[in-house]
Amino acid sequence: MTKPNFFIVGAPKCGTSAIHQYLAEHRDVFMCDPKEPGYWSRDFGGLLRRRSVPLESLDDYLKLFAGAQHSVVGEGSTLYLASQTAIPDLLQFNPAAKLLVMLRNPVDFVVSFHRQKTFDLNEDMTDFGRAWQLQSERAAGRHIPPHCHEPAVLQYETLGRFGTQLQRVQNLVDHDQVKVVLMDDLQQRPRETFESVLSFLQLPSEGRTDFPRVNDARTFRFRFLQVLYSQDLPILGPTVRFARRVGAQSEALRSFWNSVRAKPQRKATISQEVRAELHNVFGDEIGLLEELLQRDLSAWRSTAAPSS
Repeated sequence: MTKPNFFIVGAPKCGTSAIHQYLAEHRDVFMCDPKEPGYWSRDFGGLLRRRSVPLESLDDYLKLFAGAQHSVVGEGSTLYLASQTAIPDLLQFNPAAKLLVMLRNPVDFVVSFHRQKTFDLNEDMTDFGRAWQLQSERAAGRHIPPHCHEPAVLQYETLGRFGTQLQRVQNLVDHDQVKVVLMDDLQQRPRETFESVLSFLQLPSEGRTDFPRVNDARTFRFRFLQVLYSQDLPILGPTVRFARRVGAQSEALRSFWNSVRAKPQRKATISQEVRAELHNVFGDEIGLLEELLQRDLSAWRSTAAPSS
């Protein structure tokens, strides 16, 4: 049975969906569906149990890649980077695997990720500043939202420690097995950045010139629909689980359902006080990234809100 040899390991809200889509459209690439099986991130088990396709064994996981005859066979589970177990386990599974790490300013990441968790009902505190303050309480098991499947996703500071996470990856694999892409570069120079990913994977260019935005921020249109979709209610649970599973296998159904339950959301804003605190918390992480990437990231240290 075919083994995946390529993993987009994270981080979430860093352009991973866009790169996943661009690669999936390349003739020599097979990316599994669902996009994020999450099989190796066992320390985020609450999310794994919520997948539309049950993955109870390695055989179940490998079935996602059945029939792939491509030179690059991969998946993109964005919490692998933050997971303590995922990278070591998947490298034991395939020591030659190539890993793509996508990052952005951690300050902007935690705000964007909080908004995503609000949309999918894992977070019920819509004010980011308050959610940030609750991290220690939630780590102790208190103030967990009723619809939260995995409390670990509410530890925004831990998830945003990109320097620490990247260093852990680099300590585990050879340099030529890992590529780091910054969201800034994907947004500002999409063609050049994507071509560099193809080069990393030893794939030919197909001359792609169209790089649409993918997975922009959304909010739900009707909360009851979002609850119905996201939760296993006692009476409707089996029906909803079946619908999610069918939707996972049909792009048309998935697109229709997403248009019904979600709408675009305006850019999230936070106070200057909270932004300054985030810069203080993540300053050392940005410094570590500068050292690991040998790149000037001083623009990330600005306490002004990003313009885009």
